[in-house]
Parts: sequence; C-alpha cells; structure tokens
Amino acid sequence: MFSMHFRCGAETVVLAAVISLAGCPLLAGATGLSIPVGMVFEHNFYPQFGLSASVAHDLLLKGHPRLSATVTSSRLSVLAGRNVLKKENVFFSAGWYFRPRRFIDPYAGIDAGFTRFSREDDELFALLPNTAGLFNIRAGITSSLLGGRLRPSVDGSFALITSSTVFPLFFSITVAYDVAKGVLP
Repeated sequence: MFSMHFRCGAETVVLAAVISLAGCPLLAGATGLSIPVGMVFEHNFYPQFGLSASVAHDLLLKGHPRLSATVTSSRLSVLAGRNVLKKENVFFSAGWYFRPRRFIDPYAGIDAGFTRFSREDDELFALLPNTAGLFNIRAGITSSLLGGRLRPSVDGSFALITSSTVFPLFFSITVAYDVAKGVLP
C-alpha cells in the first residue's frame, strides 16, 4: 500500500505490518473498526515527513482510546537543503478522543519513542549520541470528512524527555484515510 525506506530497524517492520493488515480486504467495512493510515508533516526545528497508522474500535470504551504508530524522517528536507541532520523519529502513541464519530474531535495523548540521526562523520556533531529516547504529551483536533473516511488532524506536543537534537515543541499535520471503512461508493 505505502512504501518508504527508512534505516530504523524493527519499528519500520511493525509499522509496515500495521499498514499491510489495514489493507486486508476482510477488514473493509468492519463495523466499529477504525484504521486511519496516512501521511504526516511534522515540525520540531526540522521539517519531517512520514507515515502514520492508528487503530480504534467502538466496542472499546465507545471508540475514545486510539493507539498509533508514526515514523517521520528529515531526509526529504535534507535533500532540499533545509536541514543539517538526517534524522528519524519513531513514536508509539496512546490517545483519548473526546468526541469520536463527530465532525470535530479534540484529543489528547502521550507519545513514547526514539529519535535516531546520522552524523555522517561530521565533527560538529561528533560528541552527540546518535539515538535518544523521546516522551511527549500531545493535544490536537481532528475531523471526519467523506463519511469518516478522510481524517485530517492538526496537533502540538511538548517533549518531556528529549535529546539535544530535538526541539521540545512539535507541531504536526496529518491527512489519513480510514482503510477499515472501505472504498468510496
């Protein structure tokens, strides 16, 4: 369904498995199941682009909790000459959506993950470790368009645990398509 190559290891395999499972025809039209898969633009001192997948079900607390996995990379921005560091962020998130199945749905959550960057033997970054853990709190707003299939969202987060290569404020825009809702009629 989607394919991008990141040198992140096992996390990429997990995200690819979620995306592959989401495209399974048995899940299309499953009642109460929601699996938005989409593209992410994230900015935290470096613009980054990536993929996101999440899952929720109406039978679990009426669809309020949602689990997500996100992989972002600054490599596209490096090619455009906008970044110094090539880096990837990997997040696993748990969020609470306050008004699921409504047109406007505010949410809050926590992210845990890590960042990894390539120093490429640059002496400017030689003293920094190339990986670090991340822990964020996040709040945002999402919307359901096209019968709940298209789910754009905007959010901001603050990093409680971060590395010296990550600015503590994150802003992101996500446009996701709910693959469990089936195709448009």
